[in-house]
Amino acid sequence: MKFAPIIISILFMMISACQKSDAKSIEIDSSVKQVLFFSNETEHGNLQMEAPYYDAIIELRQRFPEEFSEIKTFAPTTDKDIFTKLEVQDCPAIIILHNDEVLAQVAGESSKEEILQPIEAALTN
Repeated sequence: MKFAPIIISILFMMISACQKSDAKSIEIDSSVKQVLFFSNETEHGNLQMEAPYYDAIIELRQRFPEEFSEIKTFAPTTDKDIFTKLEVQDCPAIIILHNDEVLAQVAGESSKEEILQPIEAALTN
C-alpha cells in the first residue's frame, strides 16, 4: 500500500483535469443528465476520503462515457454559490442533475459501492 499516495495523487490529477467551472458562469444543460463533483482539494487529508469517489468516477466513466464527458468539478473555496444552491454540506460529493432536479447525491465518507449504486441507478433511468 506504499503506492496508495501516488495512485491517489494520479487519480486526483485526472479528476482535477476535468472541466472546472466558475459558479458565476456555470453552464448546466438541463436537458441532459449532468454529473457534478464537489471536492475540497485544499485539504490534503481529504484525498484519502475522496479516493473511493475517484475509483467510482473512473468505473462510471467507462460505463457512461457520454454522461461523464462533461463532468464538472467544484471546490468550496471558489464555487460557494453552487454549493449553496445545491445545498452541498460535505465534501467529497457527487450529484446527478437533470431538468434542475437532483436525481442522485452521495456525500461524505462513502465506499465505492455506496457511491456506485445510486449514481448508476440515476444514470440508467
